[in-house]
Amino acid sequence: MNFTELSEAVLAIVKRPDKVAQVGNAINTAIARTLFKTEFTQDLVEATIPLDPGLYSQTINLPSLVVPLTRFRKWKYVKVTGDLRYLKYIDPQNVFVPGGVQQTGCYYMIGSDLTVLLDSLATSLEVGYYQHPPVLSGANTFWLTDICPYGIINRAAGEVFALIGDANSAKLHLAMGEDLLTIMTDDLRDQVTY
Repeated sequence: MNFTELSEAVLAIVKRPDKVAQVGNAINTAIARTLFKTEFTQDLVEATIPLDPGLYSQTINLPSLVVPLTRFRKWKYVKVTGDLRYLKYIDPQNVFVPGGVQQTGCYYMIGSDLTVLLDSLATSLEVGYYQHPPVLSGANTFWLTDICPYGIINRAAGEVFALIGDANSAKLHLAMGEDLLTIMTDDLRDQVTY
């Protein structure tokens, strides 16, 4: 379902045409809540990031990449192109091991900067990252709204009912929405495909 269809479905349940903005917010909030609870392979994107081939240690500002990472949320993996091993994530405070030796074969993040500490020179990284949920409007669609539209619809309706003070309807629709979204999450975790 697209955003407009979802909005119309929620408005049909809550019967409050004056709450269009709140319905839109509730739909996008329901999508975000679902995605931030776990990681879905549908939100995993693979990309290549160019490196300076003459440096073992370098910092890459992700927003300034020629081909930016779309809605970057967090890393699944980072590896040097052509290498079979993944770089290990480290806390920025652990760059140096005891004895003052800098670690290699690893990476860390500070803000929107990715720092890689390589074992050998390389020309690029292969990365997998999870995306933030999109903010839907109009005819926009999203994989979650195609797989489990009624989970999103009921969750959003519950939020609007809570907003207007109808606690019983809010509780009912929030529970129905959460139940559907939990079942879908479990199915996807168990590799059931649609």
